[in-house]
Amino acid sequence: KRRLFNAAGPVVVFLVFIALWYLVAYSVHNNFSPASGKPMIIPPPHRLFEDFHGPIRDRIFTALLISTRTAIAGLAISAIIGIAVGIAMAQAKWIERSLWPHLIALQVTPIIAIVPLMIRLIGANFTARITVTVIISIFPIVSNTLFGIQSVHPSLHDLFRLQHSSRWVVLRKLQLPAASPAIFT
Repeated sequence: KRRLFNAAGPVVVFLVFIALWYLVAYSVHNNFSPASGKPMIIPPPHRLFEDFHGPIRDRIFTALLISTRTAIAGLAISAIIGIAVGIAMAQAKWIERSLWPHLIALQVTPIIAIVPLMIRLIGANFTARITVTVIISIFPIVSNTLFGIQSVHPSLHDLFRLQHSSRWVVLRKLQLPAASPAIFT
């Protein structure tokens, strides 16, 4: 009974949303063209799928493919660069002090301000899209990597220090495995 109640909530909210959508679509003044009867401002929900065939469907799937390729490529590049920068920042404080303010500035700059610059410098192409994707996604990866590596318990560092482990061994066998949950969230 509780499962049914938990599942009913989202269904009811969705149905209310659709009902409100119909209400708005049919109550907006001059929403439908007198000549063709097609909606001009807000189409009702059932009208969204009437033209979903032929060239429109092909354009939507082409755009979906481009967006998917951009997201995957941008995220892969961000992961490689972000994890490397996060590791470098964790290993040397001067690198962290040098890069962190620039990463913060990049994070707080509205992407809408960066996009025209990217288009002007690179052009409106796949490379520009990937660059914008990298700019958006690199900060969380760097900060999560840095946080994960720095949050390793000090007693574990002491254990590796007692074994006279090199920085590479500490990074590979202690810090990266311990930081993995933070990196991949």
